[in-house]
Amino acid sequence: MADIFLSYSSSDRAVVGKLVEAFEHRGFSVWWDTRIDLGTSFDKEIEKELEQAQCVIVVWSKRSVESDWVREEASEGLERGVLVPVQLDDTRPPLGFRRSQTASLTGWPADASKLDPIIARVEELVGAGASIQPPQTEYAKSGDISIAYQVIGDGPRDLIYVPGIVSHVEFSHELPGYSEFLAGLSRFARVIVFDKRGNGLSDRITGAPSIAERMEDVTAVMDAVGSEHATLFGVSEGGPISMLYAATYPERVDSLILYETFVCYGGIPGHTHVWDPEAHKKFTENWLPLYGTGVSIAGFGAAHAGNKKVQQLWGQTERLSNSPGGFKEVYEALRETDVHAAVPSVQAPCLVIAGKDVVRADSEGMKRNNPDLELDWVQESTDNWFEDHAVYMAKNLPDATLLTIEGANHFPWFSKVEEIVSEVEAFVTGTPTTPAIEAERVLSTLLFATHSIRLEDLEKFNGTPVPYNGVHVARFESPAHALSCAQAVIEGARSNQRSARCSIHTGEIELSGIMITGKTIVECQAILGFSENEQIVVSAAVRYLMNGSGYQFEEINTYKPADHIDPIALFSATPTGE
Repeated sequence: MADIFLSYSSSDRAVVGKLVEAFEHRGFSVWWDTRIDLGTSFDKEIEKELEQAQCVIVVWSKRSVESDWVREEASEGLERGVLVPVQLDDTRPPLGFRRSQTASLTGWPADASKLDPIIARVEELVGAGASIQPPQTEYAKSGDISIAYQVIGDGPRDLIYVPGIVSHVEFSHELPGYSEFLAGLSRFARVIVFDKRGNGLSDRITGAPSIAERMEDVTAVMDAVGSEHATLFGVSEGGPISMLYAATYPERVDSLILYETFVCYGGIPGHTHVWDPEAHKKFTENWLPLYGTGVSIAGFGAAHAGNKKVQQLWGQTERLSNSPGGFKEVYEALRETDVHAAVPSVQAPCLVIAGKDVVRADSEGMKRNNPDLELDWVQESTDNWFEDHAVYMAKNLPDATLLTIEGANHFPWFSKVEEIVSEVEAFVTGTPTTPAIEAERVLSTLLFATHSIRLEDLEKFNGTPVPYNGVHVARFESPAHALSCAQAVIEGARSNQRSARCSIHTGEIELSGIMITGKTIVECQAILGFSENEQIVVSAAVRYLMNGSGYQFEEINTYKPADHIDPIALFSATPTGE
């Protein structure tokens, strides 16, 4: 039995997939029609789940209001008093459902706050993430210091999560994605999490502990749970601790996951940014008055930077993790952290993960959401600081694999949870066990752009954003909408004194949740390479579907994919009259 039964039109599956992911990250179990077991009766499975769900969410849109299935499912939820209606667009709900207050998801997920009233209503019906219960906290002894830890699952192998500079093994379960992240890891391992000495529920100490002392906290926890050997998952500050431990106790380390971390925080000349001591001191002095406000969520969990509720939760996590003075001592000592000497001795295989092209500080968003705080010194950063460190580690560790993930946040539970967990699972076990969503083959028109595609333009032209290798991509049901959106991209870039290029291609794609695959998306990306500044290049398929439209087409080139017998003719597209 799932907490939530989700009713929707298959035409909205991409957006609904994101909605499912958001609810699951909050700790709710969700049933939607991709979860129908093979060999079962479609009608009976839906009827059973619909009757047992504690909450029925119906997603109204211009397509779903025409669906008899969706109306019947919504009627069941309404009769039971557990219906939560939401709207993807400005379509009015059908007659009989207009008296129920409907939450609008227009502007979501860019505006994360749109989801808050829906979550609040679901919590009233189901409870706050009732499907995931925080585990019991225990204590291990590391010398005279008590180290707090928790154990999640009873998998066939052990995985020790070595945390970063902010941690609290109990309160972290209040953060979006944290419990789900640990639950995902527990699919294939017994997961042990702990607070390092001086942090969270572990004993507080005077001054900053050495990396060697913190390394022994790992030994204490492993011994307490009877773990002879394990995979270490080191995040941020936990990375150098994990590498030093693997070099010191190779017989106790099966493998290493090094996530958004470093060998030398001060920097490696010629390879990464190098901190000037005075600049680092000034940076620390600027941040210290903000400790406990949660503003640093912009760096630790950028996906939630605009969500005031998450910022408040993160601020409370900071305060529970350490005092401002304690944090200052640890952060100042961090600049001196350097485990270069240990790197050649790390025998265990390593998976090195970093976010790709991550916005480390959305300065304007931070200032807008926190008008009472002094943030004028903050500058937006999109540097590849941790990615550069990851490249260095992958080249210098004896047995390392590099993985960069577009959109991954500094702490792994804040975004891309399922992708991160699946990659770790595949590395540790050799085979991910996550059931794949069966791909749906559909005809679609894709738009690639070198400039951001505004959310309001996607809404206006019925487009859906597509996550794909850091490129701006959207899909449309018609070439006309894609062309109109591409023209809006060109004009939007021009208004910002920039230039943009776009490509449009129509063909069959494979749709799995919010992800798309297939040769059409590969071809559309290749076609973008034939465009010039302020130019829209379309394939022959688009050009001939647009006969009689308000656009002029001029053949400019051809493109021959490897699996095509004949090349694809390419055309520039301009509005009639330009």
